[in-house]
Amino acid sequence: MTVDLCPSRHPLDRIVFTGLIKELSGVEKPVPLAIAITGRWIDRHPADLKWLDSLVTAGILSIVWINHSYNHYTGKDVPLKNNFMLAPGTESWTYPDRK
Repeated sequence: MTVDLCPSRHPLDRIVFTGLIKELSGVEKPVPLAIAITGRWIDRHPADLKWLDSLVTAGILSIVWINHSYNHYTGKDVPLKNNFMLAPGTESWTYPDRK
């Protein structure tokens, strides 16, 4: 399962994760998950990131973090060749070492 955490002002919808845990933990524990995450999301949602990390520490989730840039833009009327990850101003980003 993959989840995309694009830049957002909205809090994390934790029911997505708790629902996955409820449904899959009887089959596989920790529940494997890949999360595409942006640096901007991390900056705006430290409590949500801490919550996800706590699920990893508790052995409930196993998360593979996917670099999804620091911030990316989308435009409804912008051609794909200049949109999303290809948009001017999209910054690459390296996930900080979290020990």
